[in-house]
Amino acid sequence: MSEFRYIKLGEKGCYAESCILGQRTLPEGDCIRLGYESSDSPGIHEQCLRGNESDWEAVRKYWRDVRLREGAKAQTVDRTARNDVRQIADFYTCESDTIWFTFFRGLLWWCKVERSVELLNDHTRIRKTINGWQCNGGNGEQLRIETLDGRLTQLSAYQGTICTPSKHATLYLDRKIRGEEDPDVIGAKKSLLELQGYVIKL
Repeated sequence: MSEFRYIKLGEKGCYAESCILGQRTLPEGDCIRLGYESSDSPGIHEQCLRGNESDWEAVRKYWRDVRLREGAKAQTVDRTARNDVRQIADFYTCESDTIWFTFFRGLLWWCKVERSVELLNDHTRIRKTINGWQCNGGNGEQLRIETLDGRLTQLSAYQGTICTPSKHATLYLDRKIRGEEDPDVIGAKKSLLELQGYVIKL
């Protein structure tokens, strides 16, 4: 089974429309896009690409300083900076078979992306999708938020940018994308048929 990552496309989803509906007519179209702009430190992108231990430590120190300037509390700033680096590292290092998903206009959208990371002029970063964004499951039905398990859709309230869904949410979404029915639903249908058979006999 593939790895899964939830991604919020910009603050309050501000990149979602251009990323999902861009149709490659915009530089950022058909992609996932990461903020964490570091225009005052252009070498950060190259350090993330190299991804050595010393590089990630430099990235952590950079974002620690940023968070301190933003007013983060001293007792929490190290944890915040480590979380920043975790999310940035996921964006740069997740393999091309990772399934990324987000929520936009009442639907769950998912895609796989190319391995390369491109730095845009505004210092945001993108990875192009391999076959575009999809909002249908394997059975052809749209993945409408109101029809999905709340343990998955609650990720829309996640305050960060990138996170790994729970094991339950991962298995559930994997089945949805493959078009496989939930085992509990299969069991319920089987039980209902058995009950109907007993009722007929009675």
